[in-house]
Parts: sequence; structure tokens; C-alpha cells
Amino acid sequence: MEQPKVDLSLATDVFCEKEGCGNATFEEVMLVKYLSDVASPTGKGGYVPMRVLSCAACGHVNTGFLPPSMRPKPAAPVSTLIK
Repeated sequence: MEQPKVDLSLATDVFCEKEGCGNATFEEVMLVKYLSDVASPTGKGGYVPMRVLSCAACGHVNTGFLPPSMRPKPAAPVSTLIK
């Protein structure tokens, strides 16, 4: 199957978001989650590896590279906290 052609001049560069780094190269690493017996569809728990990209210079994993379940939750707006 032929891959669609993409004009990379339209793409945006990605940099490490860790303060003071700003490196633009990344390498594939593995995050590992543990799935309990109760949560597993087979009834057998185990480890689930997930591929992500980390900064080749400092090892930081940008928030956008994390699975949604591991991203920090946004803080509630102050107006909803004051009643």
C-alpha cells in the first residue's frame, strides 16, 4: 500500500518542553503499566508496555507524547472553586 505524500514544509518542529532543554531529537522508550486481574479482560493481570518518545538529551517525555490517561489533569478554574 502506498503511503500518502506529505509536505513536511507545512509541519511544525517539536522540541523538548522541559525548561532549559529545548532539544529537537527524541528516541523511542517504553512506559510500562500494570493491569490487575480484576481490570484485565482475560482475568489474568500483567504488564502492558507502551511506546513513547523521550528527549534524546534529557530523557523528558513531553505531555503530548503520553497516553491521555497519564497526562496531568488541568487545574479547575478559580471561579468554580469560590462559592
